[in-house]
Amino acid sequence: VDRTEVIRSCITPIFSKVFTVDFYFEEVQRLRFEVYDISSNHNGLKDADFLGGMECTLGQIVSQKKLSKSLLKQGNTSGKSSITVIAEELSGNDDYVELSFCARKLDDKDFFSKSDPFLEIFRMNHDGTQQLVHRTEVIMNNLNPVWKTFKVSLNSLCSGDHDRRLKVRGLSAVNNPHTFAMCSFMQNLC
Repeated sequence: VDRTEVIRSCITPIFSKVFTVDFYFEEVQRLRFEVYDISSNHNGLKDADFLGGMECTLGQIVSQKKLSKSLLKQGNTSGKSSITVIAEELSGNDDYVELSFCARKLDDKDFFSKSDPFLEIFRMNHDGTQQLVHRTEVIMNNLNPVWKTFKVSLNSLCSGDHDRRLKVRGLSAVNNPHTFAMCSFMQNLC
C-alpha cells in the first residue's frame, strides 16, 4: 500500500506516517508489514537488510485496536523483534489544517555546537496513550528554529475531534539514537 518514513540508527523506531485504509467487515483484507534496516544514504530497499515481516488481516487490527506480533525472518523463524500496529476509526472528515512552529532561546543540549532541534506531535488517545502523528525536520545548529509549515489531515491529527489534546515535544538530535528533550506543551485545536 505505502511506506513509512525512514528512521535512521534507531532500534525502537516510532513512525509518524498514518495509513488510511477502507475497512469492509464482510471481506478478509490481508496485510503484510515488512521492516528493513536501511544503512545507506538513500531510501532504496535494494541494499537494505530485511529485519522481518508480519502478516495479519485488517479485521484483526480493527477488532483489537492495537495489534502486536513478532516479526518473522526468512523461513518464518521468529526473532526478538516485534511490530505494533494501531487502528482508529476516522470521523469521515477530510479537512486539513496547516501548522507552523517556531521556538526562541532553546537550551543548548550539544557539547561542541548548538542543538539540532525537531518537534514531535502526538495525539492523546482516550486510554491515556499517545500516538505520534507528525515529526518535523531537524534544524541544525539553531537555538531559535523556524520549522517548515506543513499540512496534516484532521483525521490523522485528532481523528476529527477538535477538543482532543495534542502534545508537542521539542527534542534535540544529538547522535542517533540519542535525543535530548528540550521543551513540551499540551494543546487542542480549539
